[in-house]
This record gives sequence, C-alpha cells and structure tokens, in this order.
Amino acid sequence: MPRISKKLKAAVFIDGANLFFAEKDAGWFIDYQKLKKHLASQYRLIFLCYYNGFRPKEKKKMSNFFNVLKRFGYQVKTKPVKRIYDQRNKKYTYKCNFDAEIVLDTMLNLDKADVIILVSGDSDFLCLLQHLSEIKKKFFVYSFRKNIAWEIKKQCKYGCYCFLENVKEQIIES
Repeated sequence: MPRISKKLKAAVFIDGANLFFAEKDAGWFIDYQKLKKHLASQYRLIFLCYYNGFRPKEKKKMSNFFNVLKRFGYQVKTKPVKRIYDQRNKKYTYKCNFDAEIVLDTMLNLDKADVIILVSGDSDFLCLLQHLSEIKKKFFVYSFRKNIAWEIKKQCKYGCYCFLENVKEQIIES
C-alpha cells in the first residue's frame, strides 16, 4: 500500500523582483534549490513558481538563471521589464510587476492547496492575504526582515510569517 504524506499541500509563489533587491540589501543570496528543499521538508509542494522580469540586454544571462530554476522543479514566469522615463528626476527607471499574475495563480490553486506560501514582503499583496484570512485559508509569508511591509506583519499577527534571516543557514547560496 502506498504511503500517504501527512504534510500539508502547499502552493508557493515567489516574487523574484521583490527578493532580488532585498537579497542585495541583506548582503546574501538565496540558493533556490536549498529553498525548495527547506519548503519540501515541511510541505508537500504541489505548485512552485518563480516570477521575475528581465531587461532585454540581460535576457541571455537571466535565461540561464531561469533554466536552472526549471531544472530544480520551479515553474518560471517571466516578461520584459518596462523602461519608464521619470520626468522629475530626468532619468529612466525599470519596472516589472507580477502582482496580478501571482494573485491570479494563487486563486487558481486555492482549492488544490492546503496552504498558500508567498515569498515577498510587498504590501501590494495585502488584499490577497486579507481574502485568504476571510475564507480561512492557511497562508504563510516569507520575507527579509527589512523588506516586509508593516501591513503584512499586521495581517499576519498570529505568526504566519517567517523572516528569511531565520532560515538563512538552510537556504543561503554558498
């Protein structure tokens, strides 16, 4: 008879752009194979997706990174970043936002997962977390300490977030 895992089924959504700058600020980078192993030690991963944009001139370099993630078992969703001219500062900035895609994928996976895991500290996800609370869906937020919005910490007042620094030794890139 096959052994049935008692682990909760988890759908994991990783906001790559949000993490990249937080990693740079923290001075260390996540090893995504180790992150997957860490999450898999606690949950049965049914959906594991990494979202990030790329600048056209960096497409080849980023493609290599995205291919590595795919080999580790991640779904990878990408799109080119937008180049936006800032009139006030007279310079271009780059922006890529996957909030809508992450929320949509979360909603599409709600019934398949016992717990939703969001790896981002972005306050734009507050409405999603509020909805998950309202429907009594378990969720967990992973974020860097300096990168988590206070609104998310308030929404997670019952301990549903973890600072990545707390699991650093298990997930740090060597």
